Amino acid sequence: MAIASSTLIVTVTENLKLNGIYYGNTITKSIGSCGEAIQKAVPVLHTANKNLLLLDATGQTNFEYFRVKNCDAANFLTLTFSGAVTGTKKVKILAGESYETTCNEFWDYTAGAWDTLARLDVRADSGTCDVEFLYVSK
Repeated sequence: MAIASSTLIVTVTENLKLNGIYYGNTITKSIGSCGEAIQKAVPVLHTANKNLLLLDATGQTNFEYFRVKNCDAANFLTLTFSGAVTGTKKVKILAGESYETTCNEFWDYTAGAWDTLARLDVRADSGTCDVEFLYVSK
């Protein structure tokens, strides 16, 4: 049986009231023609990187979305993006926070050009942190 493609809907809501005035918005993004999803919850050590995703050329082309959630209540995570060329980018994810993106490109300062995500690793600051991961592609 073939997998039927579907639409991923991501909604972010901001809601803040200061001195009786409301600030924020609700942003909804629909991503059509999604045909693959990987979702997992994994323990991540502070002594070694844990690979969450490896993308070949097809995977880089078909990328649509990923989200990483730090389920720990005290420790941060370091999320490392490695590019197809030479680029590396690191993002700190605080305890209880998430990082998500629909863009698989980041600036490679060494090459002076945009690079495409080829590998995604995560490492805990200390102890062991549980991580939720969702990846969606065409």
